[in-house]
Amino acid sequence: MTSLKYTSFLRRLGMGIAGLAMLVFLPGCPVNLNRVPGTTEMRVEQESGYNYYLYIPSWHNNESRWPVVVTCHGTNPFDTAWAQIHEWRGLAEHYGLLVIAPVLKGTDSTRTLSVENQIDRQRKDEQAILNIVQKTINSLNGDPDRVYMVGWSGGGYAVYYTGLRHPKVFRALSVRMGSFDARFLPDVQERIDPYQPVLITIASNDLPGISLQCRKAYDWLKEQGMDRVRIKEIAGTHQRRPEVAFDFLREVTQDY
Repeated sequence: MTSLKYTSFLRRLGMGIAGLAMLVFLPGCPVNLNRVPGTTEMRVEQESGYNYYLYIPSWHNNESRWPVVVTCHGTNPFDTAWAQIHEWRGLAEHYGLLVIAPVLKGTDSTRTLSVENQIDRQRKDEQAILNIVQKTINSLNGDPDRVYMVGWSGGGYAVYYTGLRHPKVFRALSVRMGSFDARFLPDVQERIDPYQPVLITIASNDLPGISLQCRKAYDWLKEQGMDRVRIKEIAGTHQRRPEVAFDFLREVTQDY
């Protein structure tokens, strides 16, 4: 039994080291700082203690309902909530979006040393995200019918877990070059809405391991009976490209 446990530990450790190596050799992913007149705030969700960034457009008012986008960061320091809020600010200001970028625990692909630990971190992230979304809707007149969840790279873990488990909260999901492992979704299948739109984006020149995870995610979602999941390949490397996610969210909102 001890030998089996040790072998299992080495296998998981190898996955973590391999994930770190993939990130180290990724090409640069610069953040567009998007100088905009709106308000970027760091807030704390009191119940969970989670920090999160919030962008409020300069023309925000309480006379209209505002779409809400939750954007999930990847592995720190290669990606952060700070980077996510800054790359989305230009779109948020132009189109009128309330954007939330929480500081998450379960999106670090280099620290996934046990399935149980990863699921525990995802559950903590989930509760914080739901609390923050509800607070944003209540305090800033967010539109509960237009709440979306997106993620880049390691942020895929949060989107697949929280987004799929709460289709009544999140109208559509978008994962760009995202991490995926079906073992981290043990209690998701029974909560899936087959009509929830999902976009998985891969890059033509991304590392093979990342593209393989994206294709596995697509196949897994189709196996769960999801009718509105699609996979899209774009030119380039492991890049941020938030406009790809936004175009999809706008499309599904207009079409349905």
